Amino acid sequence: MEDNTGQKDDLKWELLAKYFAGECSQEENREIESWIEADIKNGEEIEYLRKVWAVGKGEIDSPDAYDVWQKALLRINGAESSAPVRHRFIKGYIVKAAAAVVIIAGCYFGARQAGLFGNFNNPEFVWNIKTTALGEKAIITLQDSTKIVLNADSKLRYPSKFGNKIREIYLEGEAYFEVRHDTSKPFIVHADGLTTTVLGTKFNISAFPHDNDVVVSLFEGSVKVSKTEEDKTEKLAILKPSQQIIYSEVDGKTALKEFEPQETAGWKDNILKFKAEPLEKVLVKLERAFGIKFELSNKSLEKFKITGNFKNETYTTICDALKKLTGLKYKIIKQDNIAQKIIFYK
Repeated sequence: MEDNTGQKDDLKWELLAKYFAGECSQEENREIESWIEADIKNGEEIEYLRKVWAVGKGEIDSPDAYDVWQKALLRINGAESSAPVRHRFIKGYIVKAAAAVVIIAGCYFGARQAGLFGNFNNPEFVWNIKTTALGEKAIITLQDSTKIVLNADSKLRYPSKFGNKIREIYLEGEAYFEVRHDTSKPFIVHADGLTTTVLGTKFNISAFPHDNDVVVSLFEGSVKVSKTEEDKTEKLAILKPSQQIIYSEVDGKTALKEFEPQETAGWKDNILKFKAEPLEKVLVKLERAFGIKFELSNKSLEKFKITGNFKNETYTTICDALKKLTGLKYKIIKQDNIAQKIIFYK
């Protein structure tokens, strides 16, 4: 896209609209995330636009969403032609996207012209992004001494300095939190449409993009879990210690249950504990833990239940155990003498 100063930006307005409307595919999300990670200024601008969208999204109420979309595209592209603009994002998405584009475009151009992005020199608005690869974990200590253990294949976005009213971060994937108690500043975690609010506690959130469930598990203290969608917030549960809430993204249903600590968060201590867990899910967790691709050639065994407890074990030890439990064989594919893929087969 091109702004009113003639500068070229790497992202298109349509893509930004989808991003803020929550309609991006995984690939499109990765494109935006790569752009954010490429330059700290990009992250600052996205955060500004996020606030603009949050404040302004309820202010547009057009009975003719297609007309709004046409005007938004004409405004963004500087087009003078009255010919109809065709676009693939119609129907359910267009109402949110059209509103997002109108809000984002108008405020973005105004902010650029007024030089408001200079305000991001304030440390409160500097956001850090920590990403972990498969087979990698990370420990992050926030400015308030809150400790976070980030699981493999995950991403955490957090400010270098919290504001005066809330402590707010964003998670994609899985993390274990030990939040420093502060009654004057609630700690808020946004993860895949769920918002978890605490004052000080220990809990685990699993919200991987390709999983169908978001799971919040409480170890100590109390947390409130809410579902945030557009401009509505719905409280789902207030958890007690040893309780977890499972939110299904498929049908929107929730379930409350007790959980076993090591099964839920043993990953942070190199413990992999499974109790009647489907083989397909076990292999996904092994892939995250060891950074090696695990593949099951016989799909009929995906639901085979696995029970086992492994602490600081090598992947070959675990593969041998799975071989005994399932009757399957496995082969290791290596490159430069480093394991790249493990295939289980009959």
